[in-house]
Amino acid sequence: MDGTRGHDGYAPCTVDDLRRFGYDYWALGHVHAAEIVSRDPWVVYPGNLQGRSIRETGPKGAMRVTVEDGRIVAVEPLVFDGARWAHESIDVSGLAQESDVTDRIGAMLGELHGRSEGRPLAVRLTLAGITTMHNQLVARREFLLDEARAIGFRIAGDCWVEQVKLATSMPPRMATPLSAADSLGVEDLLSAAADDPEFAAALAELMKTVSDKLPRDLRDDPANQSELLQKLAADARAYLTGELAS
Repeated sequence: MDGTRGHDGYAPCTVDDLRRFGYDYWALGHVHAAEIVSRDPWVVYPGNLQGRSIRETGPKGAMRVTVEDGRIVAVEPLVFDGARWAHESIDVSGLAQESDVTDRIGAMLGELHGRSEGRPLAVRLTLAGITTMHNQLVARREFLLDEARAIGFRIAGDCWVEQVKLATSMPPRMATPLSAADSLGVEDLLSAAADDPEFAAALAELMKTVSDKLPRDLRDDPANQSELLQKLAADARAYLTGELAS
């Protein structure tokens, strides 16, 4: 319908197109997210019975249509999934201790497990916000994943953290007098190195080597290469800064 919801319009139509046929109910397929698009007439995506990946989060099931005296009187979602996927963002703005981050991870996992109503749960977490811990989080990404998984398993044996992603950033730097330890300007040196053309060329060559080994459908769009290289350089700088500070 309308080529929306992240799918090509392989059978394009609108609600007005369907209304002209005079049918009481349209059950639309292919799209895996449930939605009631219209109630006059009923135009419904029942969705799929089971989320298949992290892109298909939340409850999954079907629609029950109740008909009385030849008329539809109710359309209700039924939940049938046997396991559940979740992808949630955790705001770590202003946090300065790693323990505070893991506490928030634990609180989020507990909330998500409660919502899953006893089903096996696979979770992707994204840490977001402005925090002085950004470099440390980048440097200790693997530790954070291990810790998050341990927290999940303490909640339930089938509460699994699939991935921890970072969308954090450092606060703006203030122009203040430098201490003797800071006078080396390590972060400035790393920033300059990341902007060096030779470094960018070497990084691009490494990216191409990795990309060439991937299946065609997993290769990154060339249009996104520049943005991806900048992100990798920034991550490398944050990782080194975080390691030096630890």
